Amino acid sequence: MLASLGGDIDSALERIGVAAFVLDPQGRIRYQNERARAQLGDWRGRHFSEVVASRSQMEARVRFTRQVFGTEPVSSAEAWLRTRDGDVPVEVHAVAMDSGERVVGVFGLFNPKREGRSASAPRGSTLLTPRQLQVLQYLGEGRSTTEIAEEMNLARETVRNHIRAVLRGLGVHSRLEAVVEAQRLGLLND
Repeated sequence: MLASLGGDIDSALERIGVAAFVLDPQGRIRYQNERARAQLGDWRGRHFSEVVASRSQMEARVRFTRQVFGTEPVSSAEAWLRTRDGDVPVEVHAVAMDSGERVVGVFGLFNPKREGRSASAPRGSTLLTPRQLQVLQYLGEGRSTTEIAEEMNLARETVRNHIRAVLRGLGVHSRLEAVVEAQRLGLLND
């Protein structure tokens, strides 16, 4: 499935700092990066519902169905997954992949949910300027550098500089990791 998309997708997904997976339209796990295999075990070829703990089964099935039918192409939810060490709470972020006419799979990331977050300002918010937080919000909306530059009335290179500062401030290496980390830290508006 990934090979048909072209490029070195496997290598890119192995480099991101969070667990990643790809499901086919029937819900079978077709790809897991090394981090996902380390956290869950190798579940490739099995149905995603085998990984989801019983308390999260119904919601996970509903979200997956909505993604396959195109009514909810992007989703973020809290769920419980089965791991080698028992059920753990996670944040799951998923996006439907389509061929232009139909959904061909669902790409997703999951992060173990951090318990006991402080009620004070999130860690990353003190490391980022208000302008960088604004850029981060646009990244969370899936905006491109050009779109952000137009929205903020800035030069594209200035936006690129802000994005680099956001990545450094959050200690991540990609826009996708920045969005996942920002969601984990509570930096993105719903």
